[in-house]
Amino acid sequence: MQRFMFAHIPVRGVYVELTDVFKEIASQKDYPDGILQIMGELLVANIIMTANIKFEGRVVAQLQDNSCYDFIVSECTNNLNVRATSKFANSVNKDIQANYSSC
Repeated sequence: MQRFMFAHIPVRGVYVELTDVFKEIASQKDYPDGILQIMGELLVANIIMTANIKFEGRVVAQLQDNSCYDFIVSECTNNLNVRATSKFANSVNKDIQANYSSC
């Protein structure tokens, strides 16, 4: 995670790269691409939120009750250790895309 600011304009942000940890999570189950995309976005949001809260413990974020999946959950500790999983019906189309209007 890398924070950044622009000197002469009121813009700041955070760059998060999940390369190795996300490959490990993705290899644990045969996730459809759309679910992997949403899971990655949830992980990044959870990391950013956890990094901005001053506490010791873990933050859990969960999405549920969607027509494309039963739930997607991510967990991030104050040391920025993460994990994530999802439960979805085996009948979910493997080509499912992260279309937020229908998923």
